[in-house]
Amino acid sequence: MTDDMLAEVRAKIQDVDWILSSGRFPPEGILDLKSAVDDLRNRIWALVTAAAAEDPAQVLARLRARRAADMLRATLRDLLAGHISLDRAEMLALSDASRDLLTESSRPPRSPER
Repeated sequence: MTDDMLAEVRAKIQDVDWILSSGRFPPEGILDLKSAVDDLRNRIWALVTAAAAEDPAQVLARLRARRAADMLRATLRDLLAGHISLDRAEMLALSDASRDLLTESSRPPRSPER
């Protein structure tokens, strides 16, 4: 990340902080903002962790798989609790992706692409 990019990110964070502190941020957007910040924080943590590893790409793949598994478990809990339903387009897409992953995971491992 260049110095200019980092300065831009810092400026955006300051803008968001100002909007939050001024009370002008819509309350219904707070959870979406928190989710976005959490996601970014997790991605940065994964990159920092992977950078110190012998095989950074493998570390990132494992961390991504763990995060996906956590998200699927949370989605299942919400589905079973009745908080969400499978008739939404996003849930149908998730169901398709899960099925594709299950199908692919039952095949013999492929040689890593280099």
